[in-house]
Amino acid sequence: MIFEDKYFQKNLLDMNRFPKNFYHSSIKKAIKVSLKNSNFPISETNSIPNILEIGIGSGNKISIFKGYKVYGLDMDYRCIDYCKENFRGEFRLCNIEKDEIPFNEKFNVILMGEVIEHLNNPHNALEKIKSVLKEDGIFLLSTPNRSNLFYITYKLIPNQITHSYIDILHVKEYNRKEFKNLLSIYFNKVEIKKHFLGMVLFAKCQI
Repeated sequence: MIFEDKYFQKNLLDMNRFPKNFYHSSIKKAIKVSLKNSNFPISETNSIPNILEIGIGSGNKISIFKGYKVYGLDMDYRCIDYCKENFRGEFRLCNIEKDEIPFNEKFNVILMGEVIEHLNNPHNALEKIKSVLKEDGIFLLSTPNRSNLFYITYKLIPNQITHSYIDILHVKEYNRKEFKNLLSIYFNKVEIKKHFLGMVLFAKCQI
């Protein structure tokens, strides 16, 4: 399929441009480390661990999900169509704030990168995520660090250079304390690390 939507094509292209490519490379490394350090028990009924990515976009992280059965959600039908055509997995249209998660599964890993800052009510999303996370599973998510000096400076650079529209699309941004306080409502174990010059907060959560 050739996508005629120029805006969608531009977003796919921008993922490979600096600084977005450097930014996403940093996040992918953090995810790879978390997955490598996670050992899930193998049972007769579930020999292959599964992973759900919320906000799967163009599927740019799927390459690091080797050894996992992949599930993906996005609220943009163009992203779902693109992933269905280009990757193996189960991909569904879903607005995580408003819709129920459309899989009759519980997951070893749930990933949500750069989504929470777009949500009007993150509590709805976090409640749903917790309900489909396995007892020994991990929830990985990232968000911009609003108190980081580099990030504050980055937001001042014209969009034509950064290929970013963060000022328009972000509903609420978090600093480290706010981020941990929010996640701690739903998860007993919350570890937060900083990546990409401290511009990104990367959290690993467990029930």
